[in-house]
Amino acid sequence: MQTSIHRVMLALLFGALAAGCEKPVSYSKDIRPLLIANCLQCHDGKGEGSTASGLSLQTYDSLMKGTRFGPVVVPGSALSSNLYRVLTDQVDKKIQMPPHS
Repeated sequence: MQTSIHRVMLALLFGALAAGCEKPVSYSKDIRPLLIANCLQCHDGKGEGSTASGLSLQTYDSLMKGTRFGPVVVPGSALSSNLYRVLTDQVDKKIQMPPHS
């Protein structure tokens, strides 16, 4: 249950970050703690997720760099952001994140 809550919070925050919202979203205060709690185990630059996709979530710059397949966050467009899509079940279950939720 807690993973589902974190997943929804992360998706909403990334959506706000990508779409631009009235209240500024802070990467270091709002996003990074959720990445550490839910994603960094696999996407730390050396883990299974980083190895499979090339996505490292160690820093804001590495997040914005995306994967070897392209960017995962489209600034100004949450609906176009692949990270938002994989967090909100809009992709094949094989690439849904987190993978075991």
